[in-house]
Amino acid sequence: MLYQAIHQLKQITPAHFLASYYQAVLNLLGQSEHPDQLIGTVLDEREFVPLLQTQNNRTALFYLFFNQTSLNYLFGNYPVAAQKSALTQQYLDAGLGSFVVPLYHFYDALIRLAMYETATEAEQIDILEQVNAHQNNLQRWASFVPANHQHRWELVAAERLRVLNQKAEASEYYDRAIALAQEYEYPYEAALANELAAKFYLAWHKERLAQEYLIEAYYRYARWGGKAKVADLERRYPQLLAPILQQAGPALSVHETVFATGTVTSSSSPSSSLSHSLHLDTIFKAFQTLSSEIKLDKLLASLLAIIIKEAGADKCVLMVLRDDRLLIKGAMTAGSDPIVLQRIPVEESQEIPLTLINKVKHDRQSLVLWDASADPTLAHDAYIIRQQPRSVLCSPILRQGKLMGILYLENNLVNGAFTDERVELLNLLCTQAAISLENARLYEQAQDYAQQLEQSLEQLRINEARFQKLADNVPGLIYQIQIESDGSASMSYVSSGCQRLYEVAAEDLMAGKYSLRDFEHPDDQAHTFHFKRLSNLLKSSLHFTMSGAL
Repeated sequence: MLYQAIHQLKQITPAHFLASYYQAVLNLLGQSEHPDQLIGTVLDEREFVPLLQTQNNRTALFYLFFNQTSLNYLFGNYPVAAQKSALTQQYLDAGLGSFVVPLYHFYDALIRLAMYETATEAEQIDILEQVNAHQNNLQRWASFVPANHQHRWELVAAERLRVLNQKAEASEYYDRAIALAQEYEYPYEAALANELAAKFYLAWHKERLAQEYLIEAYYRYARWGGKAKVADLERRYPQLLAPILQQAGPALSVHETVFATGTVTSSSSPSSSLSHSLHLDTIFKAFQTLSSEIKLDKLLASLLAIIIKEAGADKCVLMVLRDDRLLIKGAMTAGSDPIVLQRIPVEESQEIPLTLINKVKHDRQSLVLWDASADPTLAHDAYIIRQQPRSVLCSPILRQGKLMGILYLENNLVNGAFTDERVELLNLLCTQAAISLENARLYEQAQDYAQQLEQSLEQLRINEARFQKLADNVPGLIYQIQIESDGSASMSYVSSGCQRLYEVAAEDLMAGKYSLRDFEHPDDQAHTFHFKRLSNLLKSSLHFTMSGAL
């Protein structure tokens, strides 16, 4: 055991400190029969706690109880998590100055809110008071370093609003917590926020939204490496995770259509899970490729190439929704380069079955056709009649319930080319594609705005140059006077004609070294009097400008 090896080197405290973290990581990696208990190859909490108590090793006990707290909360054992959190609090002084102290406040608040609904009225009042105290601490830390703590404050706020039945406000805070955790690169807490949002929507009977958030949580836990948590979600929510947990069934008949979001019977066998049935290395590399692309043309090319390779297709068409209209943005066939940045409305294309595309757009469910040419529902589709495709897969690209686009795939070599595993893989890719497409769209908008701004600035520079040329060549003097509400006045602009007319530099007039009155002819005094009356009438406004020419 690791801590025993270090103990032999007379480094007892580091061994004890590292042991609980080491075992917690192994638990999350799926290397423990009971992931919510610190029992495994590194330590056994049943023996380790008495040992640390005998040594009065408060620091090691603080970290051990905290790891017990977080694991029990993560796997839904809230009463045990509350007990371990209370023990953590007893040793809080031993962790002062460490990053775990804010995490204690974060988890304790979440645990209390998780137990709110089963608590008595008096206990609920106490829970809200304790949560408010935790939030005050989290907000204080977030004010210093928002990148470390703001997303945690947002997530606790969402859970607090949930128990208070303020649903609309809660949904906003869940999304903010997810966005901030993602922005500040806390993948585990982004996954946790998605999971809690899914439970919130499920309790609200909004199953479609719950499914979107839960699938997002599933992917994030998987990418984080939390195999035990992935298995936990599979066990708790097999129906919501149906699109990515379908089991390989008997051969389909030639007329059978599979709805990829249909009801399935899940198995507890490890071979049924995503983490075992797919090559995660391949998936992660695909995710990294898609998430690293911000320019739309490169993103589309990468997405099409990955799908052609990994999904077993020999044709792929990518459609993007813009203003409720589907546009073909990219297409690729096996053995050729992708064609991207098209803007072809789907109704004008001869390369896709419109009947199928419109159905997927309406139902927002994936469709897998064993043999499209023999499907009676597509008997009158012009593309199907002309091309006679065999295996077909059509899947929506969804982002938190919102349709972003549609992927259409064909394999004309065999029937049933799109197996359950390949459908599972495509669902994974579509989730990352939705995120990447949204990021690329925002980047494209920012680039367009920057280009428009540059064009506007260039036009402004041209106009200013034209005005300056006019002002420099007009006989006499052009000026602008700005009068403030207190009656003070300043010259905000004086043309270069000032030098020719008065033999005074324009800068000196604007700086106040001279006044136009210094150069007035006695016959112009009457006009000056009228100007002063006008100034007094306009003093009630904040300020005004007056331009003139001499």
